[in-house]
Amino acid sequence: MGTYLNGIPINPVGGCWLDWADNSTVLGWSYFTDKYLYYMDLGGVCLVQFKFSGASNSTTTSFTLPFVGEDFPGGYQNFDCISRNNGSYQLSGGLVRIASETTLVEAYKNKGYGGWTGVGTKTIEGQFIYRKRTSDG
Repeated sequence: MGTYLNGIPINPVGGCWLDWADNSTVLGWSYFTDKYLYYMDLGGVCLVQFKFSGASNSTTTSFTLPFVGEDFPGGYQNFDCISRNNGSYQLSGGLVRIASETTLVEAYKNKGYGGWTGVGTKTIEGQFIYRKRTSDG
């Protein structure tokens, strides 16, 4: 019993995983068939598990996190993700990145920072660990 996301048990009430989907500003969809965003605060880092899927209404996609990312060399922390654009999975996978000193995660359909189709269905899905700004604990 319980709730699972990509095979990982989550317990948003009273457990380590906390549901952030309703608090996050998620852009790029007109409606969702899946909208999951969970995080676990591990002190200096934060573990994130996400899946957003539904009807695309923009060529850009982003969501926000609960903690500000650290100021890191190059200005971004980059992570691979599963992506589907206009109904087709991208064989090379997608990319999500967190800008330094922000909570903003930008998502791209491929590792070349490719834009999305503003129609059809779109999905991003994955997990990552990001370094939090030191003053955020």
